Amino acid sequence: MRYFLFITFLFLNIYVFSQDYNRAAGIRLGEESGICYKRFMNDEKAIEARLGFKFGGLQFTLLRQFHQPISMKLTNNLFFYYGYGVHFGYKTISSEEITINGNTYYEKIFSFGFGVDANLGLEYHFLNLPLTLVFDYKPYYEINIPFMMRNSNIDFGISLFYTF
Repeated sequence: MRYFLFITFLFLNIYVFSQDYNRAAGIRLGEESGICYKRFMNDEKAIEARLGFKFGGLQFTLLRQFHQPISMKLTNNLFFYYGYGVHFGYKTISSEEITINGNTYYEKIFSFGFGVDANLGLEYHFLNLPLTLVFDYKPYYEINIPFMMRNSNIDFGISLFYTF
């Protein structure tokens, strides 16, 4: 009976604590730096849109995230999340300096691409401030035109969100 009560109490605590905001907007610094917008669909599921600047280009990323509280003993404001998503955009793959009749011109060659993303992160919501600090990891796999396949396992980032 003690185990039943303990497990019941544990699961009730997990569902009592949830994110205390519905939307957030902020900035992200990392391999893909830019602006972000997050909207919670319910206490655990969120959609995040990012418009990032990367490799001299622009990338739009859309992520679906699943949030879970980490520990009720330390703080009620620390969450772990995981998710998946897609991205598309363009980047500069080469830049060339050309001099004609003493005038210098710069030629840039762009590559358009799309891909799939995974997402893992830690999120801390400050108690008396409408701010959230996020550390995340976003590995991805993409296909670029002209035909190139690329994967990256180094897209770590830190974000600061204003919550409302």
